[in-house]
Amino acid sequence: MTELSTRVGRGRWRVAARPTSRCQDYFERRVKEGKTRREIVRCLKRYAAREVFHLARPAQSCLPS
Repeated sequence: MTELSTRVGRGRWRVAARPTSRCQDYFERRVKEGKTRREIVRCLKRYAAREVFHLARPAQSCLPS
């Protein structure tokens, strides 16, 4: 992996992981369950990726019949 692609990848998740009350509540809940910070961040990244995928995917009704 090149240095540029590594920096771009890191920046993308930094932007996506802005602290919000919803995110903070989730983090605290997972800490109480015994999850590590690394596991929690991985779950948040997956959640963000699913949300973006569903927003970027074209609606089913827009497809021609």
